[in-house]
Amino acid sequence: MTDKSSETPSTEDTPATATGPVAGRAAPQPVPHLARAGAGTPTLLLHGWGASSDLFAATMRGLGDGFDLIAPDFPGFGKTAAPPAPWGVGEYVDWTLALMDWLGVERANLVGHSFGGRVAIKLAALHPERVARIVLTDAAGIRPQRDWRYHVRVRSFKMMRTLAQWRYTPQPLREWAGAQVARQGSPDYKAASGTVRGSFVRVVNEDLREYLGLIRSEAFRCKSITMGLLDFSRTRTSDHVTINLSDVIQSAVRLLSHQKRDADIQFKVDVAPDLLPVSGDPGQLQQAVIALATNALDAMGESGMLTIVGRNDDEKVVVEVSDTGVGISPENLPKIFEPFFTTKEIGRGTGLGLAVCYGILTEHGGTLDVQSTLGTGTTFTITLSAVKLSEEQTG
Repeated sequence: MTDKSSETPSTEDTPATATGPVAGRAAPQPVPHLARAGAGTPTLLLHGWGASSDLFAATMRGLGDGFDLIAPDFPGFGKTAAPPAPWGVGEYVDWTLALMDWLGVERANLVGHSFGGRVAIKLAALHPERVARIVLTDAAGIRPQRDWRYHVRVRSFKMMRTLAQWRYTPQPLREWAGAQVARQGSPDYKAASGTVRGSFVRVVNEDLREYLGLIRSEAFRCKSITMGLLDFSRTRTSDHVTINLSDVIQSAVRLLSHQKRDADIQFKVDVAPDLLPVSGDPGQLQQAVIALATNALDAMGESGMLTIVGRNDDEKVVVEVSDTGVGISPENLPKIFEPFFTTKEIGRGTGLGLAVCYGILTEHGGTLDVQSTLGTGTTFTITLSAVKLSEEQTG
């Protein structure tokens, strides 16, 4: 293993004014203390609550060449200062992303233990483009179902804490209440103090079950995209079933809204309650809707309105994806469905999204049209034939 120290992983103590390997990039705050060893694929080792990068010392010594192992101390643990205010999992995710930027790591494997698993789950769900692989060991994140006993214990704890802190509480009662408070809480809660204790409360009360679902759906979507790319070189048979596009639209919006949680993007979905079913491949049609919506989000940047409308038009089903972005110039409009055509900066687009989308809808016997006005926005219109239901199905 290539190590930055002689026998043990190197430990980098960084002052507040330090910049990372990428010149000019300031260190995340609080400034990270980390251990780093090896060379190869960037791999972040994220420790559990109450631990530090020392947890992975043996792993870093024993893992073979081929990995650039990075084990940071999370804020409030090891030698990294505590956060300035109580943090939730989201803030630890943002700090980890800032660490990756500071180190010049565009994409990495994530290995998360316990609390580190929480951070890895949310990071992978919201920023899949930054994660190559994810490995979870004893990962936390799914909040157990809590019955009435739990809520009684919480209310009792808060009442005892109030009695212990109230200045008018008689001294014997205050001492008794203080002793009751001291007995409550997990070892991790008792060991924490200040903003770290506040962070613990926020972290353990966040349920990441939904984000696990996003990771799963994103993995299947990536598989669908890969299969879609193969359509440029060979014909692939789709598995058509009768589906309701309302479900496809809602699933796509749920995923995209999480990815754009920090932007001032409003999502408006208006789907007719009696939307007719269509025949198609659910994965491919969701891929098409996501491709159009993603293109719309890119056109709007950090603010705007994304509108998705689903309606019936005689024996057709129409889905409109509209944005309030910059619009498409008249000279580029005829080229947008061509493979590898893109107006995005290098590294931001492959030019395949709209081409794949057009191919999917063509194979489904549908059409894809576009109307755009510079400075106002763009509307893509999907049109598919509705499935004719039998009298038994409609009756």
